[in-house]
Amino acid sequence: MLITSPLFFQLINRFMNHEIEALTLGPIILASQEIDETVLNHELIHVEQYKDLFYNLVILKMDLKQAYENSRAEKEAYKHEHNLNYLSIRKKRAWLNASKR
Repeated sequence: MLITSPLFFQLINRFMNHEIEALTLGPIILASQEIDETVLNHELIHVEQYKDLFYNLVILKMDLKQAYENSRAEKEAYKHEHNLNYLSIRKKRAWLNASKR
């Protein structure tokens, strides 16, 4: 989606003290005026980069969830969660020796 907004870019350029022709935010390309095919191509590359980033964040989230669930600390907690006396007998750094659930 391409949106042309001269006023927005007047404000941005004044604030940035630098002239920006176009700006990409996710799938949206904002332009100060009509842009040529080179600038459009540049911004479309950024659209694809956003897609890559979003995909990578989804994968990272899945990997972090799996890493969390497989962490030794989490394994210790799951293993002993039903033993309400566990904290009174727990050895320091017991999570280092925690095995799979």
